[in-house]
Amino acid sequence: MQDRQPEAFGHVQDLVERIVDERVRGLDFSDTSLGDVMVGLREALGPFEAGAEQFTPAREMSDGLLRVLGVALVLLADAELLEVGVPGKRNSAVPAVFVEEIENGLHPSQASLLLDLLVDAVDSSSRQVVATTHSPALLDAAEGSLNESILVCYRDSQTGLSCLVPMVDLPQYPEDMARGSIGDNVTAGRLTGPFRSEQNIHSFDDIFGIA
Repeated sequence: MQDRQPEAFGHVQDLVERIVDERVRGLDFSDTSLGDVMVGLREALGPFEAGAEQFTPAREMSDGLLRVLGVALVLLADAELLEVGVPGKRNSAVPAVFVEEIENGLHPSQASLLLDLLVDAVDSSSRQVVATTHSPALLDAAEGSLNESILVCYRDSQTGLSCLVPMVDLPQYPEDMARGSIGDNVTAGRLTGPFRSEQNIHSFDDIFGIA
């Protein structure tokens, strides 16, 4: 990616810097004693004006950062770099990417960075991205039309099967959204399934102050 997709590689480096801090100068690679190649961070060492750097290998990086780094590379790399599709034909296959608990290992304040990564990946290619989460912070970062992309997974009491339903189609959606944010509702045990029979769209009046 560094050679063939420099712009995307730069995006990954920018993401890492925003997650860690401004002392990160970029990503680099080193050979290990086992003959492997290991990714790591180039970080400023000591005062910035000194210009000294140190290499922090992947084995010393946090699990959360490694996870996001891996997800970012998969989301932003061309299909050919991921070894899918027809060799020699750029983007001949568009992979669907599934990520479980995408927020694992990261501070809640970085939820918007994750969401921006997902949106950018979808907007810049025709690939599909499915991510699961239990994070109220990540759900709160999804605003506006992104609410339509949120699916609620619940267990059907009659069949015992797991079902998916668009969050905006839940009967209680307008009423619950008038109470607070998505994250607040989920934390309180609301918006977890279609457990009410009537949809009261007038609850949105409370949000906009309409009498």
